[in-house]
Amino acid sequence: MFGWAVTFLIVALIAAVLGFGGIAGVAIEAAKIVFFVAVVLFAIAALVGVVRARADCTVASASTFERRGPARYRTGPRLFLRAAQ
Repeated sequence: MFGWAVTFLIVALIAAVLGFGGIAGVAIEAAKIVFFVAVVLFAIAALVGVVRARADCTVASASTFERRGPARYRTGPRLFLRAAQ
C-alpha cells in the first residue's frame, strides 16, 4: 500500500511540474488517502499481533505444545541435530 501512495505522490509531483494542477491535486489526495489507510491497517495488524502474543503467553494451563505450535513451525537445536545425523 505504501508503494501505491508513493506512486500517486510521484504522479502528483510530475503533474505539478508540468502544470497540470487539477491532476496533481487529485493524485496528491489519492496518495494521502492510501497512505492513511495503510497506516491504519498496519496499526490494526500490530495491535492484533500483540494481543495474540500475550494471549499465547498468559494461558497458564496450556502445555508447551499448545503454546509453541506444531513442530514444523519450531526451529531449534534438535531439528538441526536430527538433520545432521
